[in-house]
Amino acid sequence: MKKEKYKAQSLAIAMVVLVVSSILAISVYSRVSKDKALSLDERASAEALEVSDLILNYLTSTPIKDVIAQAAEISGTQTLNDTQGITLTQNASTGDINTLLTNLGLTTNLNSLSICPLDISNNTYYLNIRKADLDSFFEVRPGQIMALPIKGIELGEDCNSTIKAAVRGDNGAGFSLTYVYAKGYVNNLATEYKPYDETDVINYCFAASGSCNNSNFLDNNSDGSNWVYFKDDNSQEITIDLNATKDGYRLDEIKISAIGGTVGISYVIPTSCTEELNMINVQVGANCSSTYRGKSVLIPEKQWETPIFNYVLFNGEGSL
Repeated sequence: MKKEKYKAQSLAIAMVVLVVSSILAISVYSRVSKDKALSLDERASAEALEVSDLILNYLTSTPIKDVIAQAAEISGTQTLNDTQGITLTQNASTGDINTLLTNLGLTTNLNSLSICPLDISNNTYYLNIRKADLDSFFEVRPGQIMALPIKGIELGEDCNSTIKAAVRGDNGAGFSLTYVYAKGYVNNLATEYKPYDETDVINYCFAASGSCNNSNFLDNNSDGSNWVYFKDDNSQEITIDLNATKDGYRLDEIKISAIGGTVGISYVIPTSCTEELNMINVQVGANCSSTYRGKSVLIPEKQWETPIFNYVLFNGEGSL
């Protein structure tokens, strides 16, 4: 019998094994590289949010009017009434936000942060302050109250506020507007308030058609006084005369209460009326290792007063 030897067979097998091993090694390396990149991105994202939270915590501990005044002075030509508002930055070459915090009496140095350090190229912090518009909603949760406190401020003629409400989760929610009237102001503080009247409180329920979305909101009274339907598609607005008077008293405050769920509330007031009652949109962001994250908060320019006693009695018909 004649035996044949294939001398290249071992080499061919070895080459196949090497090719397969190389493919596996490249796949593992690619996976490890992607996982590493994702980990770095997640870390940079978390650091950017942490920096944003830190700056916001500093700014919200100071009256917003002081923040606006100092930011406008640092920015030079920018004002709150500009379309872009007031913008400040902080990086390796610019220290506007640090200057703002120092001028506000806050002892901190953003340049010394161990997270998202500014000595790394392109790492930058951003701050923007502007007046909120009708599409900037402040979330009011059940049991909370949002106030529009006029408190004796002198307003121009024909001053109206436009208010919008939006669904925030449960479209079966509602809200109420309470009008408080007063007179005899001394240093913007009333000396006498108008006695309570049922017509000073108007209840609204979100409605997609001809009835409240929430069937527990009784809206079948013959006089229609229980609930006022409010469209749940963000298309409806409420106009309030800020110079309104009733029985010899002038409008002192408007309280907005959420009922049955979280409600988004926004409002705007013409600049010609007053600057004191506007909502201020403060946006803070950070670019850390080419990853940008930021946060935004709404702050009333005139501080709201915490309601100590604010109770509503229901007749027990239906669950709210």
